[in-house]
Parts: sequence; C-alpha cells; structure tokens
Amino acid sequence: MAAFDPAARLRRLEQQLEAFERLHGDELRELQRRLEAYQRLQEDEVRLLRGEIADLRAALLAAESAASADPSPPAPVPAEPGGSSAAAVPRSAASEPGQLPAGRSGDPAATPPEIETDVRSSRQQAISRRELLGRWPPSGA
Repeated sequence: MAAFDPAARLRRLEQQLEAFERLHGDELRELQRRLEAYQRLQEDEVRLLRGEIADLRAALLAAESAASADPSPPAPVPAEPGGSSAAAVPRSAASEPGQLPAGRSGDPAATPPEIETDVRSSRQQAISRRELLGRWPPSGA
C-alpha cells in the first residue's frame, strides 16, 4: 500500500514540478538568448542597408548635380576583354569586408530612432508560449 501513500506521492509530484520548472525555465532562457541574438543581427543588417542607401543617395545627388553642370553625356566605362563591365567599377569603402558605410560607427547606441521604436513596440507585444513555441524552430532551419 506504499504506492498510495499521499505524503510520498506529494513529495514525488513536488520533485517533478521542480524538475519541470527548471528544465523549461532553462529552455526559455536559451530561446530568449537566441531571439536577442537574431534581433541584434537584424538591427545590424538594417543599419548597414540604411548606410548603403544613404551612400547611393549621395552618389545619385552628386551625379545629378554633375550632370546638370556638364550637359555632355557621361563616357561609358570600357569593359575588360573577356570580363564584365562590373569588374571595371571601383568598390566603395563601404563594400570592403569589415568596413561600415561612411558616417556609421557600428555602435549599437547609434541605432536610428525609428528602429529603436520598432524594437520597443515589438517587445511590448504579448505573445503566448504556445504561439512562440509553435513557430520554433523556424522553417528551413
């Protein structure tokens, strides 16, 4: 009749509950760590893309102002024999590996305000564990 001992059963249930709480707490902390890492990567990508867009805008404005000052058509860039004309285009400093676009420091504190606002609003959105874990792992992973 020891199998029906209420005190032993209660101790066993408490032990199972503690193990369950510890295991799932660790899993959720790991998921949080991963999500924060993905969020930082996404913010970095957005920052780099905004830098590239700013560089392209500056180049377009410079080209437009040069074109309006000089009415002659621009000379075509000669292509190398057997190569593409893209090989003749010089790379900007922003496209070099490990380089940030001009005017970008790489400092997370320099995140544009609209990104900060988007991140804060996404953090405030309530999501249930079922919704969160129902989408894990991401498709294609």
